[in-house]
Amino acid sequence: MKKKLYLITILLFVASALNAQAFRLSKPSLIDNNRTYSGLSGNAVTQIESHGDSILWFATGGGLSRSSDFGQTFVSYYPIPDSIPKGGISSIATLDSIIWIAGVFDSTTEIGSYQTGGGLAFSKDFGLNWTFVPQPIDSVGNKNEKYEY
Repeated sequence: MKKKLYLITILLFVASALNAQAFRLSKPSLIDNNRTYSGLSGNAVTQIESHGDSILWFATGGGLSRSSDFGQTFVSYYPIPDSIPKGGISSIATLDSIIWIAGVFDSTTEIGSYQTGGGLAFSKDFGLNWTFVPQPIDSVGNKNEKYEY
């Protein structure tokens, strides 16, 4: 009886592992000249935003992804200069054909690791073309003050 239970457990494990392989995350090829690649950009999804009748945008820890078939397939965007922010996407907003995204990445300093703004980007044509907006940075003379809630 224990042997049957053991074999059933092994078969279930193998079947679930094979199923997981079908939805593996894709990573871009470094020799590819395209601005997009197939697959979901990361497995940590921070926001899903619907856009129009059939487009879903996915903000992930690995970048920005889009699905035009309700999550059956994904297209992800390279973080190209003057296009999409590097790092993860922390927020998405859409209106008509316009989409705005905010980028974020980890930054290590002398006093610890912090989330750092990676800039913004917007598209006026459902994500076909992007414009990058650099992250605003305080000037040297600005003081940092701690605010308590």
